[in-house]
Amino acid sequence: MTRIRKNTIKKVQWTRLKNYDLKLKGKDPISYSYRDIKAFEQMFWKTFVSKKQYGLRSGIEGVIGSFKRFFGECVCSKIKCNIENELRIRCNVWNLMLI
Repeated sequence: MTRIRKNTIKKVQWTRLKNYDLKLKGKDPISYSYRDIKAFEQMFWKTFVSKKQYGLRSGIEGVIGSFKRFFGECVCSKIKCNIENELRIRCNVWNLMLI
């Protein structure tokens, strides 16, 4: 999910006020698009970030990327239990380097 631009959120806020005014006058409200509904969710950005856990994936992917740069993307073993042991050893070495 991408962050909605501020001017879209302002447009949605205006539409919301206009719908309230139309409702008071007894007229049909303006319909919202899918993007407008997503903008509603993001109107209060800090609560949106904590609720949807936005932005956490990039930190995890950074660690995985640096691990792959250091050790490479391939393993030497072909047997499943040996693959697990090899990756376990690599993770232990990685953790020792971080200390």
